[in-house]
Amino acid sequence: MLKQYQVNPIQPDNGSSISKIQSRLMYAGIALLASTVGAIMMSVPVYASSATWSPEQIVATIPQATNVRTAVNAAGTSVVIWDQFIPGSADAAHLYGRWQVYASVCTPNPPPQAPNCNILPQALTDAGTVDNATNAGAVVAPSGTVTVFWNSLGTSTAFSASSSSTDGGNSWSAPEQVPGTAGYTLLSGGNAEVGPSVGVDGAGNIIVAMVNPPATIPVAQTGYSVQTLVKDAATGSWSSPVPLNNSVGIFGSGKLFVNSDGQALLNFGFTTFRRDTQGNWGAPQTVPTAGMGQIYSASAGFDAGGKAYFVYRTHYSGAFLSTSTPTTAWTTPKHIAKFDILGSSLVVRGSSAGHAIVYGNDMNTGNVRATVTADGAATWGSLVSFGLGNNPQAVGSENGLYAISWDSAGANWDRYFVASGTGIGTGTAAWVKTNLVGNNASGSVAIAGNVPGGNAQAVAGWTRWDTVTDVAGVSLGTVAP
Repeated sequence: MLKQYQVNPIQPDNGSSISKIQSRLMYAGIALLASTVGAIMMSVPVYASSATWSPEQIVATIPQATNVRTAVNAAGTSVVIWDQFIPGSADAAHLYGRWQVYASVCTPNPPPQAPNCNILPQALTDAGTVDNATNAGAVVAPSGTVTVFWNSLGTSTAFSASSSSTDGGNSWSAPEQVPGTAGYTLLSGGNAEVGPSVGVDGAGNIIVAMVNPPATIPVAQTGYSVQTLVKDAATGSWSSPVPLNNSVGIFGSGKLFVNSDGQALLNFGFTTFRRDTQGNWGAPQTVPTAGMGQIYSASAGFDAGGKAYFVYRTHYSGAFLSTSTPTTAWTTPKHIAKFDILGSSLVVRGSSAGHAIVYGNDMNTGNVRATVTADGAATWGSLVSFGLGNNPQAVGSENGLYAISWDSAGANWDRYFVASGTGIGTGTAAWVKTNLVGNNASGSVAIAGNVPGGNAQAVAGWTRWDTVTDVAGVSLGTVAP
């Protein structure tokens, strides 16, 4: 039995206690992250790193916000989205109040300048027409078109919708309901393994996965039904829904990964589905877990070559890794002793072909730690420690670069950090650590790059306390091998 995924257990720092306030009723479902990265590449031997991040650009002053997400393309066009509380909206039908979805689009300026952002963020859902909403992710196409998704919760039947901008967020299209079967919605939620289930390929085609019962329901006793749809970049039309399964798991390890060549991996619990470059979805495959006993957490990753990675933590036997390829099923899980110290927080993400990162929090110290492979999981490098922190989130580009972010703890007073690089080697040859902002900041990071041996573009978005209220901020980064 897999328990609810618990992100980032943090240990006290010399007896101090850290309290992070999050006053949002999360609509937990499974989640599926969508990558927005460039063309598929073979593994690139890179052994040094550099990274430059812009100063903070404040894009909104807000009374209360949560569920921050980011997306970026290889040219550096990015978007940060969040759910924003509607003051005074609590009533008998909404005991925790109502929420709207906001977005701000950014493009890079030469360093050390702050990015050029839309500082009048768009309220994509309106309190008068959408009673209550939560964002369900965003994608940035290679063309620069930004599309933001959300789940509308204010009707008797929840539904999913989207809006797009082609001019840097200055104007947005009218909301469009995603035309899945009635009762199906995208996946949304707040932690590292929850939401979203949208992605874009190298041609700009958008791929989404939807579930029923709606993803806003925390527990579906009979499991979820799943279907996928594609929005054609050339015509702007949605395909008919493609049903995949009628009883997938309800675990918090679900993700949708989309590569630029159209390959995709959809993961629910220990069930995965593969999409080939022609758009065909295969039969479900199951990660072996027989004899493993109680399992506390699970995570899937997908690299640019189409190799999939799956890690999970058992109660008594430690951490295990399984892999699969477009032509082979999941391997027999192998115990990786190096992962054991990450406890139930371990997460895996892919980058270029044969490259992946496993990260999480050290059970003993609370430090954020990570290790990478450059040979398809045959071997793993040193388990690097970045220091004490909460909420680590790592992402990889298709040309073999990474960004991992976290909000710190202890004496650092919750500053927001990012480490960027190849992860290969030691010290700054592998990672460049940057303190982006302070004041109880917490957020999300995304990265994209498609040129072998070239740079990747990254975005970090966050909310933080600023004297009397919250602000939403963003920083853009260039990561070089």
